[in-house]
Amino acid sequence: MPIRMDCPYAYYLVIFMSDWNEMAEKHRKLLVASALLSIPTDEDKEGQVNQFDLKDFDIMVRTFGIDYLIKDDVPDLIKEDIKWARAD
Repeated sequence: MPIRMDCPYAYYLVIFMSDWNEMAEKHRKLLVASALLSIPTDEDKEGQVNQFDLKDFDIMVRTFGIDYLIKDDVPDLIKEDIKWARAD
């Protein structure tokens, strides 16, 4: 079903149900966390998204490693204490 133009939500995460169903619960949470990083924090950029590049999403790669959406040894974002690897 298409997203309505008069809907009050500014952002949507759209994924194929077959892909979502194949993912483990912890990978689903990581996907959502990664998608949240695409929302700009600048108020003047509402409705836009950050580019998916290493510059903006490096915290995901530093914290969980490359291929974190398919690796088995990633932590559960809700059940485990995560030490985010920020660049200083």
